Amino acid sequence: MPTVPATRKTRATHSGLIAATRDVARRTGTVAPELVADAAGVSPATLYSYFGSKDLLLAAAFDAALDDINQSTTSILSVERLLENGWENTARALVRSVVRRFSHDARLVRLAVARLPDADEVRQVYRKRQDEAQATIGRFIRLGSSAGKLKIGDDEVLAKATLVLLQGLQNPLVLQPGSGPVVDEITGAVFRLLLPR
Repeated sequence: MPTVPATRKTRATHSGLIAATRDVARRTGTVAPELVADAAGVSPATLYSYFGSKDLLLAAAFDAALDDINQSTTSILSVERLLENGWENTARALVRSVVRRFSHDARLVRLAVARLPDADEVRQVYRKRQDEAQATIGRFIRLGSSAGKLKIGDDEVLAKATLVLLQGLQNPLVLQPGSGPVVDEITGAVFRLLLPR
């Protein structure tokens, strides 16, 4: 898994390369190192000194995109929000946030998912971020169940099922214009999955 450099200058260059990778993927649907280096204002040699391969570069950008999604999800999945707004409004905010985040990095996510079978670096990022998301969702379910606001059941199974529904939001059928009714149905599925009986 990619590591972050130690000095302020190298961290800035590292961050700039990741941001440029995300931007290039958004614009072109590729992670071409030459385009990324140009967008970041560095030479290809500098890019390769930070990321020894295209897969390491892709993994770092994918990690940043999934981190954005996880942070957004964590801020929404709080028991305080659940108690104040109710489960239906919380589920709606959760799904909309995930759709918005996936839309922002849709091409990058698709590139990374396509590399999962062959790129260990990308697979490690995916597993790490998936485990984090599952833990966040599981904790939310445990606390929400204890408060009587969410379904009581096997927290791990419910967290995995919720995560699978949320991961499905990166599907092009959800991210295309006019997909509001599809997003509404998925929101309903997430809502019903954890609705107390």
